Amino acid sequence: MSNRRKFTSVSPNYDCPKDFHNFHNIMISLFYKNYKPISQTSYNNLISSLRIHNLTCTCGMSGHMIKHAYYKRLVKYFCVETLLKILRVKCKHCGKTHALLPAQLIPYSQIPLDDTVAIINAWQGLEKNIYALKSYEEIMASNHLIDFSNVKYIIKQFKDHWLERLKTYVLDLDSELVINCFKYFGRQFMQIKRNPNILFFLNHIT
Repeated sequence: MSNRRKFTSVSPNYDCPKDFHNFHNIMISLFYKNYKPISQTSYNNLISSLRIHNLTCTCGMSGHMIKHAYYKRLVKYFCVETLLKILRVKCKHCGKTHALLPAQLIPYSQIPLDDTVAIINAWQGLEKNIYALKSYEEIMASNHLIDFSNVKYIIKQFKDHWLERLKTYVLDLDSELVINCFKYFGRQFMQIKRNPNILFFLNHIT
């Protein structure tokens, strides 16, 4: 049997919307280690590993979630443009809907989290004159759907919206980045829109 737990600790801070529980459309990011490459098949396997009715809504009720609808989401991953069908679930108690996203996706971005972090690491390496795992050129070569305009945009968004946040809580671009961003900011790293986002842990994927 799968062992699942929900991460609910969102520390109060200036960045969390005060009316968090009043949002109608709230995302749930599904976090699991050793995730597989993004594809419709891997996403479907992820969803099938969930007991959707056991998810807890922001209204506080559990046992009321049902499948509601799907929407399409374009992702640029490993040189392939993948059009994913993303599931929305609905709470029968309060009517709120929740999109279920793999945690390696950034809401509203076509560039996956891994490539985004690699780009920022490369920028920090140039800024601080330190070693980075990949250069811009190597990142674009490994995913030719990413061009230099994407690189510049990601760096600008990071500097405008996330650089000071990470400095405030002394956060690094490490394996704890996703967990820490949900803990302190209530959203995925590099998520620009302030729509609430909940992190849900999956320990096993069937």
